[in-house]
Amino acid sequence: GVSAKLRDSLQLTMNRMYPKSAPHRLVGLLTCVLCAPSAFADADTAILPLEDLQVFAETYVQIKRQYVESRDDRSLLEGAIHGLLGELDEYSAYLPPEDFSRLQTRAEGSLVGIGVEIMREDDRVRVVSVLDDSPADEAGVEPGDHLIELDGEALSDWPLAKVAAQLRGRPGTWLKLSVLHELTEDPEELTIVRAPLRHGGVRGELLEGQVAYLRVAEFREPTADQLRLRLETLTGDLNLRGLVLDLRNNPGGRFPAALAVSDLFLGKGIIVSVHQRSLDAGEERTEYSAEPGTMAADVPMVVLVDHGSASAAEIVAAALQDHKRATVIGTRTYGKGSVQLLIELSNGGGLKLTTAHFYTPQGHPIQGVGVTPDVRVESTGDGEDDAQLNEALAWIETHSPRPPVSAARGANAG
Repeated sequence: GVSAKLRDSLQLTMNRMYPKSAPHRLVGLLTCVLCAPSAFADADTAILPLEDLQVFAETYVQIKRQYVESRDDRSLLEGAIHGLLGELDEYSAYLPPEDFSRLQTRAEGSLVGIGVEIMREDDRVRVVSVLDDSPADEAGVEPGDHLIELDGEALSDWPLAKVAAQLRGRPGTWLKLSVLHELTEDPEELTIVRAPLRHGGVRGELLEGQVAYLRVAEFREPTADQLRLRLETLTGDLNLRGLVLDLRNNPGGRFPAALAVSDLFLGKGIIVSVHQRSLDAGEERTEYSAEPGTMAADVPMVVLVDHGSASAAEIVAAALQDHKRATVIGTRTYGKGSVQLLIELSNGGGLKLTTAHFYTPQGHPIQGVGVTPDVRVESTGDGEDDAQLNEALAWIETHSPRPPVSAARGANAG
């Protein structure tokens, strides 16, 4: 069979090139693993690329034999794994045991770091979003910035997972970042102290003209309940003239939380569909739909987004937009519409592997495309200078069926 032929061919190659050596024995072990029937029991093909595997074995032996600097087997094989996953997409990665443990801790809701979401952009590391009130936020890091160096080391060749791992650490420890801000030529040197990151809850405020403003910084398990409570607290017996849901600079979070928030404002219809590969190499689709019952059903609604709105935030914005429940104002969102599965490996490390893509209710992909706003408005600042929020209030003013009633701006509800 193929497995026997593969073993015989690689054995012959190793005998010829590197007899009775440690690399010989190692590659022999690798061959046995690759040829084990259980290794590919669930794969969509049983035919291994014999010639390519032989070239890999030959390359490995030549590195061990002739490379100018000695390299241990662990680092070489780990590098090969990084390369394998690096060919897939920017989100799939191999995580060594310590980094995988940190990622699991983050998924469970506890994390120490500086509070940024990052992506690879050519040879640079780009900041996608910054967590509200995080160390990075207080230091002046903004979405769109590029991280050039970390503790004096250039980040151009670092795997993204390694950068993310180094940004995390023990509370109270500091790091030095060289940050290139947008529209500047020289990077700024920042010293930032790592701290426990408080995942943003929901802030609410009653704006002038009886408009409820709700800010969601990140999607966590209690987000929908918090949002419902904030809205009920703000409105009381008032008849709202409008509702603003601010998802700007929201990096996403938990998928079930995005479904629950969307369901608050949609009484029916598809919220999102998830497309993944089935075992027979076809496509498997799962649709998630809203349940009957909505909040503020007849209140004009605006969703604010920007390039820092990603993942779960894009699911909510697209669902409300496609069902014409809300008008989306701002700039095009980031375009992170994929699902990553955490898979633990035998050494305590793990894989973060992309397994599915999100599609909007109308069937449009989110991955690499994002959500295009109904009304495009660039960001200009905060408070009274917030052009996007001002545009949202102007839109509500022209679309609300109720006459304005005096209300003091800034009735804080959390």
